[in-house]
Amino acid sequence: MKKVNIFLILISIVLLIFYGCPHNQSSSNSSNSNGNNNDSDSNPEDDSGNDPYDIPTRDEQVNYYEPPQIVSGTIYDIGPGYSYKEVSEFPWLSLREGDLVRIHYRSEPYRGIIGLGKDVQGTEESPVRIYGVRGSNGELPVLSGKNAVIGSSLESYFDQYKIGLGIIVICGTYRNNPNYIEIANLDIREANPKYSFIDASGNSINWESACGIWLKAGNTSILGCRITQNGQGIHTQANANFLDEISTNTLIEGSAIYYNGVKESDQVHNLYIQGAGMTVQFCYIGLLIPNASGSSLKDRSSGTIIRYNFIESNARTLDLVEPEDTQDILMPRDDFKETHVYGNIIINDDSTPNGAAANIVHYGYDNIPDYSRNGTLYFYNNTVYMNGKRSDMWRMSIFDVSLVTAKVKMYNNIFYMFGDTYLNIISNNGNIIALGGNWISDEWYIIREADTSPYGDGILTETVPFIEGSNPGFTDIALQDFTLLPNSPCRNIAETLPSELSEFPVQYQYEEGKIFSPRNSYNNSGALE
Repeated sequence: MKKVNIFLILISIVLLIFYGCPHNQSSSNSSNSNGNNNDSDSNPEDDSGNDPYDIPTRDEQVNYYEPPQIVSGTIYDIGPGYSYKEVSEFPWLSLREGDLVRIHYRSEPYRGIIGLGKDVQGTEESPVRIYGVRGSNGELPVLSGKNAVIGSSLESYFDQYKIGLGIIVICGTYRNNPNYIEIANLDIREANPKYSFIDASGNSINWESACGIWLKAGNTSILGCRITQNGQGIHTQANANFLDEISTNTLIEGSAIYYNGVKESDQVHNLYIQGAGMTVQFCYIGLLIPNASGSSLKDRSSGTIIRYNFIESNARTLDLVEPEDTQDILMPRDDFKETHVYGNIIINDDSTPNGAAANIVHYGYDNIPDYSRNGTLYFYNNTVYMNGKRSDMWRMSIFDVSLVTAKVKMYNNIFYMFGDTYLNIISNNGNIIALGGNWISDEWYIIREADTSPYGDGILTETVPFIEGSNPGFTDIALQDFTLLPNSPCRNIAETLPSELSEFPVQYQYEEGKIFSPRNSYNNSGALE
């Protein structure tokens, strides 16, 4: 479960004093951003002179993945006492099947860029691995974008545009992507407009809105990383109509992605993922920097699975929209017609520095209606906590579905509004089907505060009626402990999931810094026992 201590509460108070509480209620209508927008503001200061990246360090716990002791390739070491002292010294393009690079913790951040090209080809049995080795107190090695240096071999392989995309760039050539890559146990930060990187000629180049990790590759896993204070946290690229030219089978697991973003930009997000086969699980996905207007997670993929995460809302919490430039290969896929969101704790709190999302989950399109998601969003066993004052934020809607023909099927969720902001199920359109086990705060509306409102064509079908109440029986809201008290009304109300979800059972629950924390009871609604 997520714990918030007094120190973090004080941080929130400081942020509120210095930055105020703008309420971002518009959608994140993002183009297919590559993380290097030309229209981003290169001056990070806001109108008051405050620097949004000058924020207290908050080391969210992540899962640690032990580096393997035996590999089929070669083991290389970077750090104090080893031949390679700096990340920028290592020949990254020479990695091959089964190789392992261990980056050892040191107190000073590593200031170098990692680039993996077309010849970096692992296999399912023998991936190419880049693993951090933690310090004696559990510290992760830090890769900083502040004055990060490009090795000469990388600059000759990548053009400056690709190198400027992020601290770690994984990208091949036409229809020849890197494959089977694992990135683990790294603290990746500070690729943002405040800082610059250094090219091989010694020139200082501004990062603009670059990424912690930018990739266009197959079968890539990002494991146990802390990714913060970048423009985009993670960006997976897909901008072609060939399956071997886009990101495929990407796993983001056990990581913490937060305090990214660019002020006043709705095109830069903690996670911007595109491709075929995307899974995000056991992650903490937190707030953006103050005055940023991006989303917590924006996705344009097929086969999207978002499960067992702790997610704090930004302008959008989940922005699940149409593919861009990949529609010919993604839209015909069976897994484009189904999106699975389950076992997540979702916090939509208007008292945070950037305010709350007016529409928490967006399913459909933001630019091109013809390419819209128009299948089924399965939304089950999630705990959604909402906090708002009507004087500051008039309404919150759980679902913003672009097309009335698109469906949302709900099972075993908890929807709790703490405050008097109007709670709506539907923003505009969509066919929302409540299929049992759904607990909701007892003052709610279908659409726009009135069941008979003429606004939008959304339909709510309560195949099994909501269970209404005033208190879901959480253990401690102040500490964001959303486990259920013994007498919680959300216990023993869950419906058995249908056979169509047999491949996506609820087996685990989120626990900070861990993965695969088992869920022992399936009788309770929500994300936590």
